[in-house]
Amino acid sequence: MTRTCSLLAALIASICFTSPARADAEDLAQRCIQAIHETMHIAVDRIHHRTAMGVRHIEHLDANGASDDELRESAARSIRSINATARAATARISRLAHHCIQELRDMDAPPPLIAAVRNAAEEANQRVETAAQHGRRAILEALDEALNN
Repeated sequence: MTRTCSLLAALIASICFTSPARADAEDLAQRCIQAIHETMHIAVDRIHHRTAMGVRHIEHLDANGASDDELRESAARSIRSINATARAATARISRLAHHCIQELRDMDAPPPLIAAVRNAAEEANQRVETAAQHGRRAILEALDEALNN
């Protein structure tokens, strides 16, 4: 019970003694992190979709007797699409983070808030790139299987 009371007292004190500027900075940082995460999730979903469509297209072409060149071109188109999606998403995430960090600095936000936004952007960009790598690998595996049938 004492620990619960201590935690409650700390929470009440943080609410009561948090300056409006800090509360605004915390709100901005939270909104920025949410926008970064949303952008990342949309990009990863698009990459997964483009990957699945690319694999299905290669399989369809192979089942219908497409030439090796046609299979390679389909794989290349899918990989270009995955790469373009990843590039656009990481650029947007980086722009969001840059803008948010600049705003937080202008508000004299505490360094941990700035670091939280920076870390969220780095992690989001890494997740997008990982999804793109997996997508490219899946396309190349489908191509390899089609070429070796």
